[in-house]
This record gives sequence, C-alpha cells and structure tokens, in this order.
Amino acid sequence: MLGLVQLACGAAQGKFVVGMTDKPGYPTPADWSKYLGLKQYSLPLTIENEFRFGAEDIRKNTKLLMVNYPHNPTGQIATGNGGGESVRLARRMTFGFSTTILITSFPIKREVAL
Repeated sequence: MLGLVQLACGAAQGKFVVGMTDKPGYPTPADWSKYLGLKQYSLPLTIENEFRFGAEDIRKNTKLLMVNYPHNPTGQIATGNGGGESVRLARRMTFGFSTTILITSFPIKREVAL
C-alpha cells in the first residue's frame, strides 16, 4: 500500500525525490521508492533531536515527504507545531506530504490541520 503513495504523486510519469522518516523506522516507503527508481533520503531522527526532524532537514528538491508518526520504533509523536510547520513548508515548496496519521496524502493547495 505505501508504494501507492509514490505512484499517486507521479512516480510512473517521472522520477523525483522523496524524504522519509525511515532510519530508524518502517522500511517499506524506502523499499518502494527504490523499487520505483526514485531518489530518496532519510530525515535525521536521533536521540539528540528527540526523533523529530526540522524544516531545515527537508531538501529543496523534495517532491514528496513521507512521515511516520506516531513514529515506529521510537514512539515519538508529531506535535501540532512540528506537524503544522511541515505542512506550511510543503505549501511553500510545493511538495506532497504523506503521513500515517492521516493515512493519506493531500494536495498542497489548501490548508490542512493535523
């Protein structure tokens, strides 16, 4: 199922960059991205940053951001501020945002509250 997100965002039409919370974390989004020939990178999740990434960690050429919160295996949850910051950044940079909280990806043209 998680490979369908990349396909819905245009993986069949062209290659693009996907950022994700997979190290540590659930490997399926990364596996699907590799299978589909997409470039992907892991957002930094460490003890030092309390397993939360920041807006500065999202690369400018990102077309899709796939996050897993509540994060498996750390149990970290996305706070309203951090989640909202990611959505606002997605709107400014025009990339897709997919999260297991919503079990969907949504267009960036409108405001979405987490």
